Amino acid sequence: IDQFSSINIGNNNVMSGGAFSSVAIGSNNVINANRSLILGNNLTSDHLGAVLLGDWNGTALSSSTSNQFTGRFIGGYRFLSVNADNTKGMFLQGTN
Repeated sequence: IDQFSSINIGNNNVMSGGAFSSVAIGSNNVINANRSLILGNNLTSDHLGAVLLGDWNGTALSSSTSNQFTGRFIGGYRFLSVNADNTKGMFLQGTN
């Protein structure tokens, strides 16, 4: 942990001078901004309050503005709306 009140769990994560109150979990992630959250691989937060979630795809992904949610999941997204039914909700599938 390079900065006060920050958490760094994983491999090859970097928290620079602007990483106060930030969390990085995964590998090869970079946090350059305060109050950022990263979970995944090859993600970079350059903006205050950015949240990045990513799969284990090797492609780098960065925040583009403050207080932004960014997600990358090559297998698609599932946002479920019924507790006991995995078929109800919103599904987004990529076309790679």
